[in-house]
Amino acid sequence: ALAETRSKTPLKDLSLYRQLRREDLHSKEFFAQLKPRRWKANVAELFRTKNWDQPAHSEHDIASTDQDIKRQFRGYYVWLYSEKKTQRVPELENTLTERPLSDLDRRRLEGRIRAEETLQAIRGIGPGKSAGLTDP
Repeated sequence: ALAETRSKTPLKDLSLYRQLRREDLHSKEFFAQLKPRRWKANVAELFRTKNWDQPAHSEHDIASTDQDIKRQFRGYYVWLYSEKKTQRVPELENTLTERPLSDLDRRRLEGRIRAEETLQAIRGIGPGKSAGLTDP
């Protein structure tokens, strides 16, 4: 089939096609070299939040010192991993009743989070992104 296509394709078109493929490959290789292998960023400042159960912040209340930023991160993660009252969602409960999780999925979800999984998730966050609440 390839021989038939070649015989029907004018030499000029085939030559242009091959050149385009070479240029495309070179472009991909070129831009792959420019892509940073790991992107690391430092947090210069962030909003202070007094109550994570009702997060609200003022654009004028900013943590900018290392100590203050650490305090904000610590407060958020203490809140994030603390025990909270369960909010029942009937739609989710119905779905799980109708289609229960497999034993393998249940073990994975109920197991401890390993340090490697945490590091993988953190490294997978894109540049300029952070963990936390999003505005609805």
